[in-house]
Amino acid sequence: MTTPTVKYLETHLMVALALLTVALGIAGGAYVAHLRIERAESLVREELTRIGETMYAIAETTDRNGIDESAAGIITNCERRGEFDALLTNLGTLGKKDLITVQSMFDACGRVDAKQKAFMVSRLTREHEEYEDLLHLLAKLSGQGVDAYHDDAWTRIVETERLRSDLLADLSTIQANIISNLILGKGTGSAEVREQVAEAQNIGQRLIVYDRTIDELRASVKP
Repeated sequence: MTTPTVKYLETHLMVALALLTVALGIAGGAYVAHLRIERAESLVREELTRIGETMYAIAETTDRNGIDESAAGIITNCERRGEFDALLTNLGTLGKKDLITVQSMFDACGRVDAKQKAFMVSRLTREHEEYEDLLHLLAKLSGQGVDAYHDDAWTRIVETERLRSDLLADLSTIQANIISNLILGKGTGSAEVREQVAEAQNIGQRLIVYDRTIDELRASVKP
């Protein structure tokens, strides 16, 4: 079975051979060179289509903070997620015993969303890098623009998902700090906790804006 990476390398090899043929064709065999260029261009376009479809699938999964089969064995989900979320939602009313419980669960449950987002954004970034490399090759082969492949929109999607990934990581850290302060006896009305809650709310609002932006961009690149 040919992997995407092998397919990508095969495409690059075909393009390189085609360019070499063009150089040799200056002295003769121009027709053969032309056919090879056409074949190489066709292969590049096929690969761009495949990567575009792959990126779209990854983008959809990333948008909902999900993971695909590539993350199997890498990211472990939280088995007590329902219990953890219920405790997290009611932090301000929890006693010290429950606060210690939610803190003990935090590494396994509190950072799952951030880890999943970071993993999928990394996947999306790698696919996009290959996509851009092929677009550069296509531009050289065809001598034409490549606007039809929506790279500007894809670039913005990747950049915005990176921002969301960073914000989710920051939010996890803030939540962990709030829990620690509450365990230390600092109430919800303390300056430290109020400041952290305000920062978490600000992040939440920014995440909503980014979510809407990505939804619009993804609609514009749908295969």
